[in-house]
Amino acid sequence: MLAAAGAPAAVLGFSSGAALVLEAAAAGVPMAALALYDLPPEQPPEHVAALAALIDAGRRGDAVEYFQRRLVGLPEDVVQGLRRAPFRPALEAVAHTLVTDAALVSAGRRPADLLARVGVRTLAIVAEGGFPGMREAAEAVARAVPDGQATVLAGGTHDLDARLAPVLTAFFGR
Repeated sequence: MLAAAGAPAAVLGFSSGAALVLEAAAAGVPMAALALYDLPPEQPPEHVAALAALIDAGRRGDAVEYFQRRLVGLPEDVVQGLRRAPFRPALEAVAHTLVTDAALVSAGRRPADLLARVGVRTLAIVAEGGFPGMREAAEAVARAVPDGQATVLAGGTHDLDARLAPVLTAFFGR
């Protein structure tokens, strides 16, 4: 994708995608700058196997709810309310991707030596109204990456919206 964009490009990674592009930067994929939005905190590796077992058993809805409860940290009443959300069928349709998401945020995937190899200016952005642990994840990355910084997106939630544009424009425009 970066080759098609004319690497090195400015890169934005969102949620588990932020973990993926962080690893890509550490591996030396050419980037002009890297922004991470709502990078999840590292999670116990057993979540990968638990999600894979639910998917293999055809329990896609249960996999979605496991992810919401155990990896995201949503309260039970919110998880139950989301069962009736109009986008619930879409979540279940892509539930198999939650296994990969869980693998990307498994504990041990962000050791200090990996983060020290990120050779590009990095901004870890966390939504003010984000999920538990995301602020700490952003701050840890900002401390460990040689040219890293962290910021809080005022009024932000775990959704991409217009509030993010000025932050990215200012960061990528430097």
